[in-house]
Amino acid sequence: MTEVHHGLIGIRPHHVFGEMHTDDMRERACSMLIPHPCAFSGGTSAIEALLLVALVKISDANRLFEFGTYMGGSTVLLAENSNDAAEVFTLDLPEDVAPMSVVGLSAAFGSSSHATEDNFLSAKSTTHGPVIAQGFYQDAPSKKITFLRGDSKTVDLHAYDRSIDMSWIDGGHDYMTVKSDTANGLRMANPKNENAVIAWHDFDNQNHQGVGRYLRELGEDRFIYHVGDTMLAFCFPNAQEKRFGDTRV
Repeated sequence: MTEVHHGLIGIRPHHVFGEMHTDDMRERACSMLIPHPCAFSGGTSAIEALLLVALVKISDANRLFEFGTYMGGSTVLLAENSNDAAEVFTLDLPEDVAPMSVVGLSAAFGSSSHATEDNFLSAKSTTHGPVIAQGFYQDAPSKKITFLRGDSKTVDLHAYDRSIDMSWIDGGHDYMTVKSDTANGLRMANPKNENAVIAWHDFDNQNHQGVGRYLRELGEDRFIYHVGDTMLAFCFPNAQEKRFGDTRV
């Protein structure tokens, strides 16, 4: 029987951490720098942050692309835990795209549609900018990070084609934006890196159902891994075989 090379697979965090192969026990233990917890307000949890760092290490990423800068917390996470010579490109909406009131939208945050939540996050990002990254690097801005502005559904990102070792997709959460960002991420993937990775946030977040809907469709064509008790999902776009996990989601 021919093996099926696709599926949405449920795994546990230890599957990811166990992929960090090295003979150096100090490196195996892995020192991780996580910005102040406020960096993850409305963003990744502590375990998701650790998993992201593990994926940075597994992919040995030299070029990383982030869809959705927000306030720059995960931007710092990627920059501080990647190779010294790594480059981090982070894309967020233009500054004038979300003129709505943060105060007016905040009352509905967490209790309404993904569109309202995305509007709130866009407005907050527009109002404050990547303040976490700016505060972290206030004395000496990181030379690793390039801040980009543009709508990811329309901006031309072909300059990054076939050169990115890790894409982190956590921008707009509606179905069409996730689909567009994923298409960009797949096209960007470095074909020379068998461990190149694409990761998504908010999988099966009930306020952002477009993410889970799209990834279930994508799982019909390739292996997608969802880490249990998190909203993190990822895939190795250059891999044809299943790497771990037995439970279909």
